[in-house]
Amino acid sequence: EMTTTRQKLFHIGARKYGITLLCEEIVSYSDITFVLLSVRNRSSVSYSVADATFVMESRKKGKRAVSFEKGIQPKNRHGSLSAAPGETVRIAYSFDKLTLASDQVLKVYLYEEGGQRNLDLTLSAKDINHAASR
Repeated sequence: EMTTTRQKLFHIGARKYGITLLCEEIVSYSDITFVLLSVRNRSSVSYSVADATFVMESRKKGKRAVSFEKGIQPKNRHGSLSAAPGETVRIAYSFDKLTLASDQVLKVYLYEEGGQRNLDLTLSAKDINHAASR
């Protein structure tokens, strides 16, 4: 089960408001890509999120560049993103055959329910396309 494995990636994350969002592992298995996220709440107020939003975006955002954004729906999920004060939670998402072009990134957005503590992290094409195979 993915939500009980040890953290393999340490370079993808975001930290704000006493809350840490990490991408712990990306695994590819039989044309399905699994993304394991964790949320650690070090604040004194609970952090509740309905679900993560995944958006494929162009890396280059210049005046003359064409901006490209496409929302991606996960095929399945297991776990929760809502964390009580002092708690760490994990969630695994699965996607059908997820690959990115070299000039694209996958952004993960967490929007707090009834609050303003929103977090986001960026997964590069290299992170996704070179996911560990199982």
